[in-house]
Amino acid sequence: MEENSTIDLLIVGSETGIATALAGHDKGLKCLIIEKTPYVGGSTALSGGAMETDEHGRVLCKDKSPIEGLYAVGNTAANIFRSVYPGIGGTICQGLVYGYIVAEHTSNLTLLKN
Repeated sequence: MEENSTIDLLIVGSETGIATALAGHDKGLKCLIIEKTPYVGGSTALSGGAMETDEHGRVLCKDKSPIEGLYAVGNTAANIFRSVYPGIGGTICQGLVYGYIVAEHTSNLTLLKN
């Protein structure tokens, strides 16, 4: 990726972020995945729903209002399982589904349709 380039969808974490990036790419979005660990998949077993999300994957404030432009999927998101981590592999499917939902939702945002 070029320095100072513009992206449409920033994905933090590569666990289910890869599915989000692929779905976003299919929708014509320029995506960037950031992973802090040296391997694909990150530290998925260490997290368990730190950020509450809505049906579109948007991160919610304490008053349950969505933070526009901020999404979470996978183990960082408290979506289907909320703050419970059911075990290795238990969140893969919901992470992939929410990855697709986030890509679909962001591709429909008017701010991306320049």
